[in-house]
Amino acid sequence: MKLKIGIDTGGTCTDAVLYDYENKKVIASAKALTTHEDLTIGIGNALAGLPADLLPQAEALALSTTLATNACVEDKGGRAKLIIYGAEESYVMRIIGNYGTIEKSELICIDTQTSPDGEIRRMPDWDQMRDRFHQQLGNSQAAAVVESYSRRTGARLEKKTQEILLSEMDIPVVCGYELFHELDFIKRGASSLLNARLIPVIDDFLKAVSKSAEETGISCSPVIVRSDGTLMSKEFARLRPVETLLCGPVASVMGAGELTDTRDANAVVIDMGGTTTDISFIRDGAPVRVDGGIHIGNWNTFVKGLFVDTFALGGDTGIRYRLDRGIYLEQRRVIPMCVFASQHDYVVPELQQMVHFGESSTRSIYEYYILTRDIAFVESLDSILEDDKRICRALTERPLHMLDLCAKLRCQVYDLNTERLEAQNLIMRAGITPTDAMHVNGDYTAFNIEASRLAVQVLANCAERDAASIPDLIYDMVKERLYCNLARILLEHQFSWIKREGFSPQLDKLIRESWEQYKERSMKEAARASSVTNESLISSQGIIKGSSEIVYSSSNEGKVTGSYGKSNLLSVMLNTPYIFIGIGGPIHIFLDDVAAAFGSRAVIPDHAAVANAIGAAVCEISFVMTVHVTPTYNEFGGIIRYTVYSPGDSRDYEPQELDAALVYARERAIICAREEAVKRGLSEIPDIHLARRETYFPGLASVSDIMIDASV
Repeated sequence: MKLKIGIDTGGTCTDAVLYDYENKKVIASAKALTTHEDLTIGIGNALAGLPADLLPQAEALALSTTLATNACVEDKGGRAKLIIYGAEESYVMRIIGNYGTIEKSELICIDTQTSPDGEIRRMPDWDQMRDRFHQQLGNSQAAAVVESYSRRTGARLEKKTQEILLSEMDIPVVCGYELFHELDFIKRGASSLLNARLIPVIDDFLKAVSKSAEETGISCSPVIVRSDGTLMSKEFARLRPVETLLCGPVASVMGAGELTDTRDANAVVIDMGGTTTDISFIRDGAPVRVDGGIHIGNWNTFVKGLFVDTFALGGDTGIRYRLDRGIYLEQRRVIPMCVFASQHDYVVPELQQMVHFGESSTRSIYEYYILTRDIAFVESLDSILEDDKRICRALTERPLHMLDLCAKLRCQVYDLNTERLEAQNLIMRAGITPTDAMHVNGDYTAFNIEASRLAVQVLANCAERDAASIPDLIYDMVKERLYCNLARILLEHQFSWIKREGFSPQLDKLIRESWEQYKERSMKEAARASSVTNESLISSQGIIKGSSEIVYSSSNEGKVTGSYGKSNLLSVMLNTPYIFIGIGGPIHIFLDDVAAAFGSRAVIPDHAAVANAIGAAVCEISFVMTVHVTPTYNEFGGIIRYTVYSPGDSRDYEPQELDAALVYARERAIICAREEAVKRGLSEIPDIHLARRETYFPGLASVSDIMIDASV
């Protein structure tokens, strides 16, 4: 028996498995709440659920996490700066927004007027740059450095800046050439800045894992899943956390493949966690890889990996109320009221008081606000507005619900704005979530049921609705968002023009119409199968229970009518032959109806709730390093030179020296592969396999690039 431990830390839960990878068998699994204030606690609690006597026998400890994914989706992360050489700030700002959510204050632009052949016409004054770095990077937790035409310059400016910052400032610094080799330096800069933002996020995670492992007698050094489904060492991940961008979702694909028989299968993998839902594909039994770079949230990156589409939907997605919007699903994760109340005994009495006095408002007054960082730290931040600091000061003694917080601040509920503080992860909300709806409905009851029930009653008072209808209304909203996002993803894969031209509001409305028509068809089928009354019929349908717009009457010849109940001139039906594999804690509640809407079926495997941790346990270290031999042509189509490009290095060869260029490219490929192997944590020099590829200009016989791949 060869044992491997897999740990997955998500936004809500931390899962752990003890896996026998010789016999492909789960020995034990455990689940615990993720404790964001101290990740060590949640990881330790999950490990405590595994057999203590077997943990020291484990030969490997593999990790996955959605912390980086969630940070991107929620636009959170550490304080970071991007130093970018070769362009003016105004030019960079016009373009960089296409690749991520980036503020001008995060950029330090130096126009070096670098030419395409690598000449740096305006070399920086390094003494002045030192002063500027100290002034502008003083409050940063990490930095990224990128320059234009770095292939031609050998990344001279990136290397020099990194040398200065590492010697004079106590922050991690990563160069763009170390991460990405594509030509678009502004997109490279955006991806590198994202990497810098994620360094504190992943560093906290790795420190917590190492501490918990030591306390439980686990001696093997951790490795972590990359976005391409392979593994890397913790040292490698600390400086290149962007490589973990989708490691949690990727682990879910690997886990789904391990838990189900996907040989030669076509499947959509749906992983619903607490914060996000991740969609992946298995085609002909193999995970589908992304063309180009990973796109997640507002970030369009150069990170290579398996295809994963992530959107904000999970057991902890916030349910809010506003007079102008009604009850709606937001994008942000909040602490479920049932979980929060199980940790704070004053919550239930305060909610009871709200219900007793019939409190109602145009806002979500049942929500609590929690300060997540020490007030001294908040006060030290120059970037925080004074009004925001006042909110934090009001929360120093204990979390407060909206009414009490506004009373303490002497403001009205509709004047309270905590968006900036939440985005910077300085405060967090506790509120109603799908997890609370599950508690009220009895589908999941691990925490304080009474708190969920009371919070739903306050919401019902605010919205002037029947409280009994709200949990199923929440279920329906979750299913609708899941269906609509799946439809978007499937359509983008089927029709390239949709992905190219973008999703129009009309197409989005058509998808929503198809969901409503599915609900209508389900009602009609149920009506034909039974002669029950409208009330009992609706109670039996999980997807539409509580809807005030659906009416069944014997006076309309047995037809279901309502806002979508008229005889349809055209049915909007989206069907797929792919099966739907569901993993993650809450997915079994929602996937059956959504799969049926696509004319498919749902498969929920055993151990689906801890599939990510299983996926981490079955991944291995493998990678490909590519060295480019690129010809430069003159205006008559003749070759002027060949240039060999590898990370941080370039060398030119005369047109007649192609053989010498290829020899050097092979040497560099082997060297780079060995260096990469050490960084990723391989203790022995691996076998390296070389292969040659060529690309050609469209419609021509002329070579545009020769690539030497070194595979490990």
